[in-house]
Amino acid sequence: MATKFLKTECSKCKVAINCKRFGSSPLVISGKITEYCRIVGGYGRSPVESSKLSPESKADRDNYGPCLTIVYIPTIEEGTGEVIMEITKIFSQPVLHGRESVSWSIGNMYPRTHETK
Repeated sequence: MATKFLKTECSKCKVAINCKRFGSSPLVISGKITEYCRIVGGYGRSPVESSKLSPESKADRDNYGPCLTIVYIPTIEEGTGEVIMEITKIFSQPVLHGRESVSWSIGNMYPRTHETK
């Protein structure tokens, strides 16, 4: 199964406010190539179990939120000048799609026919 990535830049990322590497994307290389952050498997939507976290990660979870987003952030390696993708963990509140956060329920809708006025 192939991993799906969501490419984004910091100004459009929904969890950027909690990212320790904010401002790293887009990374423009020699004026021609642009590298973006890659969010692995989408934004965090459900809480992570405490037993699976290190003490450092637990502190981040307590500060920022219970959901985890894994991001590959482009970085230029100082010695060689090559672009490498660093893995970063970002904790946040659940990131829901716009359609999931509507205030009304579909159960409150009633069908209407041409005879209904």
